[in-house]
Amino acid sequence: MSSRTLTLNVAEGALHASSNSSPRLSPDEQKNALMCEKFLREVLAYKFVGPDYPHVTEVMGTATIGGKPAIVMRWHMNGNVEQYTSLNRGTAVDLIMSVVEAVKYFHTKYPRLVHGDLRPSNIVVGNDGRVLISSLASAHVPGSAKLTAKKINGLHRWMAPELIVIDEDDNSQPPASTFESDMWALTCTTSQFITGKVPYEFRRYSLQVVPSIAKGVIPYHKASFVNAAEEGGVMWGEELWQILEPCWEMDPTCRLTITGLQASLRRMFDIA
Repeated sequence: MSSRTLTLNVAEGALHASSNSSPRLSPDEQKNALMCEKFLREVLAYKFVGPDYPHVTEVMGTATIGGKPAIVMRWHMNGNVEQYTSLNRGTAVDLIMSVVEAVKYFHTKYPRLVHGDLRPSNIVVGNDGRVLISSLASAHVPGSAKLTAKKINGLHRWMAPELIVIDEDDNSQPPASTFESDMWALTCTTSQFITGKVPYEFRRYSLQVVPSIAKGVIPYHKASFVNAAEEGGVMWGEELWQILEPCWEMDPTCRLTITGLQASLRRMFDIA
């Protein structure tokens, strides 16, 4: 057994052990426990998909850094998409099609996988220019007992409205991410490629984002989206908006699927 396999197996065992105990913890202990659970879930997810799963960052092993558990990933000089697009705005179309292809693999190949936390900082640009998705802590296979859904706090700017708990008195289990919520987050991500601006950029503080989502405000304004696209060299700003906007429907069942989105983008970009 390789050292990499051993560390993944040890972490999987630790996850099962931690899920069977619920001691009363202080706030600091709760924070550390959540961080540890996120680490363990991510290790389990990478073990579940296996080393040959395409479109994800390669895991080299695990380590303890500063007394905290960490997953060691293969390093890519291009960094994550957020860093890459700030220096290479002209690559937006290629990156969009690459990340759509990656998410299509997640959503359509057996076992169908929900990522649960899609955003630019969780997407790496490989040395060949194609994207690789990382941070699988929120990933799950709907209906599977091996990789179950678990609410791991994401960032509201990229989060679908149905995942956000508005009622602070509601102590029920938060809703799990879905293929439809992935589509919302993916569209926020691709829009950030195009505009260079985070979702809800017109809301300066993150605390202002949740009330906007509750009121049905979508992450981008059409005029600023189209203008930013043209300034960034993307000549189909208006057409892109028409394709992407349905992915921000408040009713998740009305959003495009990943296959529908890819087909529409291919037609617009005239990709065979």
